[in-house]
Amino acid sequence: MSYAGMLRDALGGAGDAVRRVRRGALLVRGVVAVAGFVALVLVSPTAVLGPLSLLICAALALVPAVLPGTWAVLALELLVMAGWLVRTTAFDSAGSWWALVALAAMAYLHHTGSALAAVLPLDAVVAPSVLRRWLTRWAATVAGTALVAALALGVAGRLPVAPTVAIPVLGVLLALFVVGVVAYARAPRSGE
Repeated sequence: MSYAGMLRDALGGAGDAVRRVRRGALLVRGVVAVAGFVALVLVSPTAVLGPLSLLICAALALVPAVLPGTWAVLALELLVMAGWLVRTTAFDSAGSWWALVALAAMAYLHHTGSALAAVLPLDAVVAPSVLRRWLTRWAATVAGTALVAALALGVAGRLPVAPTVAIPVLGVLLALFVVGVVAYARAPRSGE
């Protein structure tokens, strides 16, 4: 077989693969890319935000969208969290409550979207109810997070000044308690 014939076969196979891609799978991967991009932009210091940095953010956000079941998802999410820490400490940028809730929403959307995209073949037909349930669960989780954060900020404003390490330790203990309660509630019982 000649090189031209091999090239024609390869391009024909690629064309068939592209034609088999369904809208639902592309939509989920698009949501992963957009959520990753928005999260990266939210943590980028305004001093370095420009066309080149936006292009880099877009390229970095595309990697987990193309490879949703790999380490690239975790790498982007860790990069976003590290970026938030760097922005709020090194650049002395006080993070607002809304920016933090938006970042949490984008990180959760990216995480759950990547999980869905990892198990969803590109040629799968996705029922609208699957996408609706996924986005409803995301919205409920974000609303709950915003409510708890607002309550925590309200309580924190009424407390006397505490050492800076006491609040994060208290938060971790509270999170562990909630995880323990949920695990206990979901644990199978011996009589069931």
